[in-house]
Parts: sequence; structure tokens; C-alpha cells
Amino acid sequence: MKLYQAPRFSYLKIIDNDIIVAPMSCPLNYDIIYFDNIDGMFSVCKDIEGNIIKLAAWTKVKVTGKKKFEAQLNNKNETLLKR
Repeated sequence: MKLYQAPRFSYLKIIDNDIIVAPMSCPLNYDIIYFDNIDGMFSVCKDIEGNIIKLAAWTKVKVTGKKKFEAQLNNKNETLLKR
């Protein structure tokens, strides 16, 4: 589904290969985001660290759960510990 078709306040996995992020938006570092709403051509989303990400409204996504969203932070911490 397209991002603009997704339910508000849901956790989404980005499945698009051609990702467009609005200028002045934080970079996208995770493939699962929390979707808040659509704001014109772009969306208002957050990553696990609370950074606001403004993805294009036509980005292809799939609904997922909160556990997978939170697991990203655990995976990042494990990677940092291994270094």
C-alpha cells in the first residue's frame, strides 16, 4: 500500500526501493517507522529515536507491529556493543 493509504498512528515497514525524503528532514536510518499523518506531499513519521522523518506520501509501506519497531533499537545497541 502507499503511505497515504496507511492508517494513522500505525507502525510501518518501508518496502519501497526509491525513497524520497523532504528537504530539511532527518535522514532515514531505519526501515520501520511510526506514522502520524500526511501533510501535503509528505508525511510526518518518527523513527525509534524520536527523529521526525518526512517521507513522500506515495512511499510503498506495509503495516507491522510495535514489537518490530522497538526491536530496531535493540539491534542497533547490539551492533554498537560488538564494535
